[in-house]
Amino acid sequence: MNKDSPIRSLPLTLPLVFALNLAGCLTYRPVVVDRKTDLETEILGSFERINTELTPATTSTTDAPLEGPRNELLQAVLERQLLEPHIRELKRDQMVGEGRDGLLATLSTPDPERHPHAKSQIKRENEQRLRQMQAIVALSPKLQPKDLPQVRRVFHQIQSGLAQPGDRVQDAQGNWTTARQ
Repeated sequence: MNKDSPIRSLPLTLPLVFALNLAGCLTYRPVVVDRKTDLETEILGSFERINTELTPATTSTTDAPLEGPRNELLQAVLERQLLEPHIRELKRDQMVGEGRDGLLATLSTPDPERHPHAKSQIKRENEQRLRQMQAIVALSPKLQPKDLPQVRRVFHQIQSGLAQPGDRVQDAQGNWTTARQ
């Protein structure tokens, strides 16, 4: 297989998809990027290594508790899992979309009658996404805080790949599109 083949990098995205699935994302539509930079490959590799280490912690109650960034990552994943049904509904109603910075962007003001807690749910979701991304940087020996913008871009690519038909997604240039299957 060609060393630049997008298929080669696909296994590196699977652990990140696993972490996102823990956060409540139930479907996956891959986003194939032509070539990855060394930093992108490192970020995806970090997700893979960390997810391998984190998986037993999500299923076992007998292991020693996680500390530091691993605990931060686990807590962020679990919090996002709790928020997922509410965020899914906001996405379905096109009140929020996947912003190019890896965070949710508000597209229209949620109806307080129908979505009384939308503002706080969007804020909490974005806080947990940032917490996840910062934990990835902290846990990877090859990443530094200055790499967070690139981590956010990779996170956006993955979130865009998880978008369901009808979800709004911002592209790298800032234009909004509607996800299709």
